[in-house]
Amino acid sequence: FIAYYPHPKSCIYKLNQAVKTISGIQTQHWGGSYCPTKVELFTSKNGTTWESIGVYETSGYIQTIKFAQRIDTRFLKYQMINVPGRVDITRFSVYMYQ
Repeated sequence: FIAYYPHPKSCIYKLNQAVKTISGIQTQHWGGSYCPTKVELFTSKNGTTWESIGVYETSGYIQTIKFAQRIDTRFLKYQMINVPGRVDITRFSVYMYQ
């Protein structure tokens, strides 16, 4: 469970010790009024240099983002652009391609 009131507006997730292939993410929030309506996702292989993979409009308390193509990365940054006064993330899942 992660709660933001209202800062910080980003989370960085280390996927593992090695680069992984991912195909999307899903977040679940406390309710529809506790979630962002626009996010930007970034990837990094070293945790220092970041590359944007896109800006996504989101809605609902369960938000699924599927990438246009699979991405190889070790770190994933979830940057919230449009947020309400409080954001509660109750679940954050990363879809990995096997």
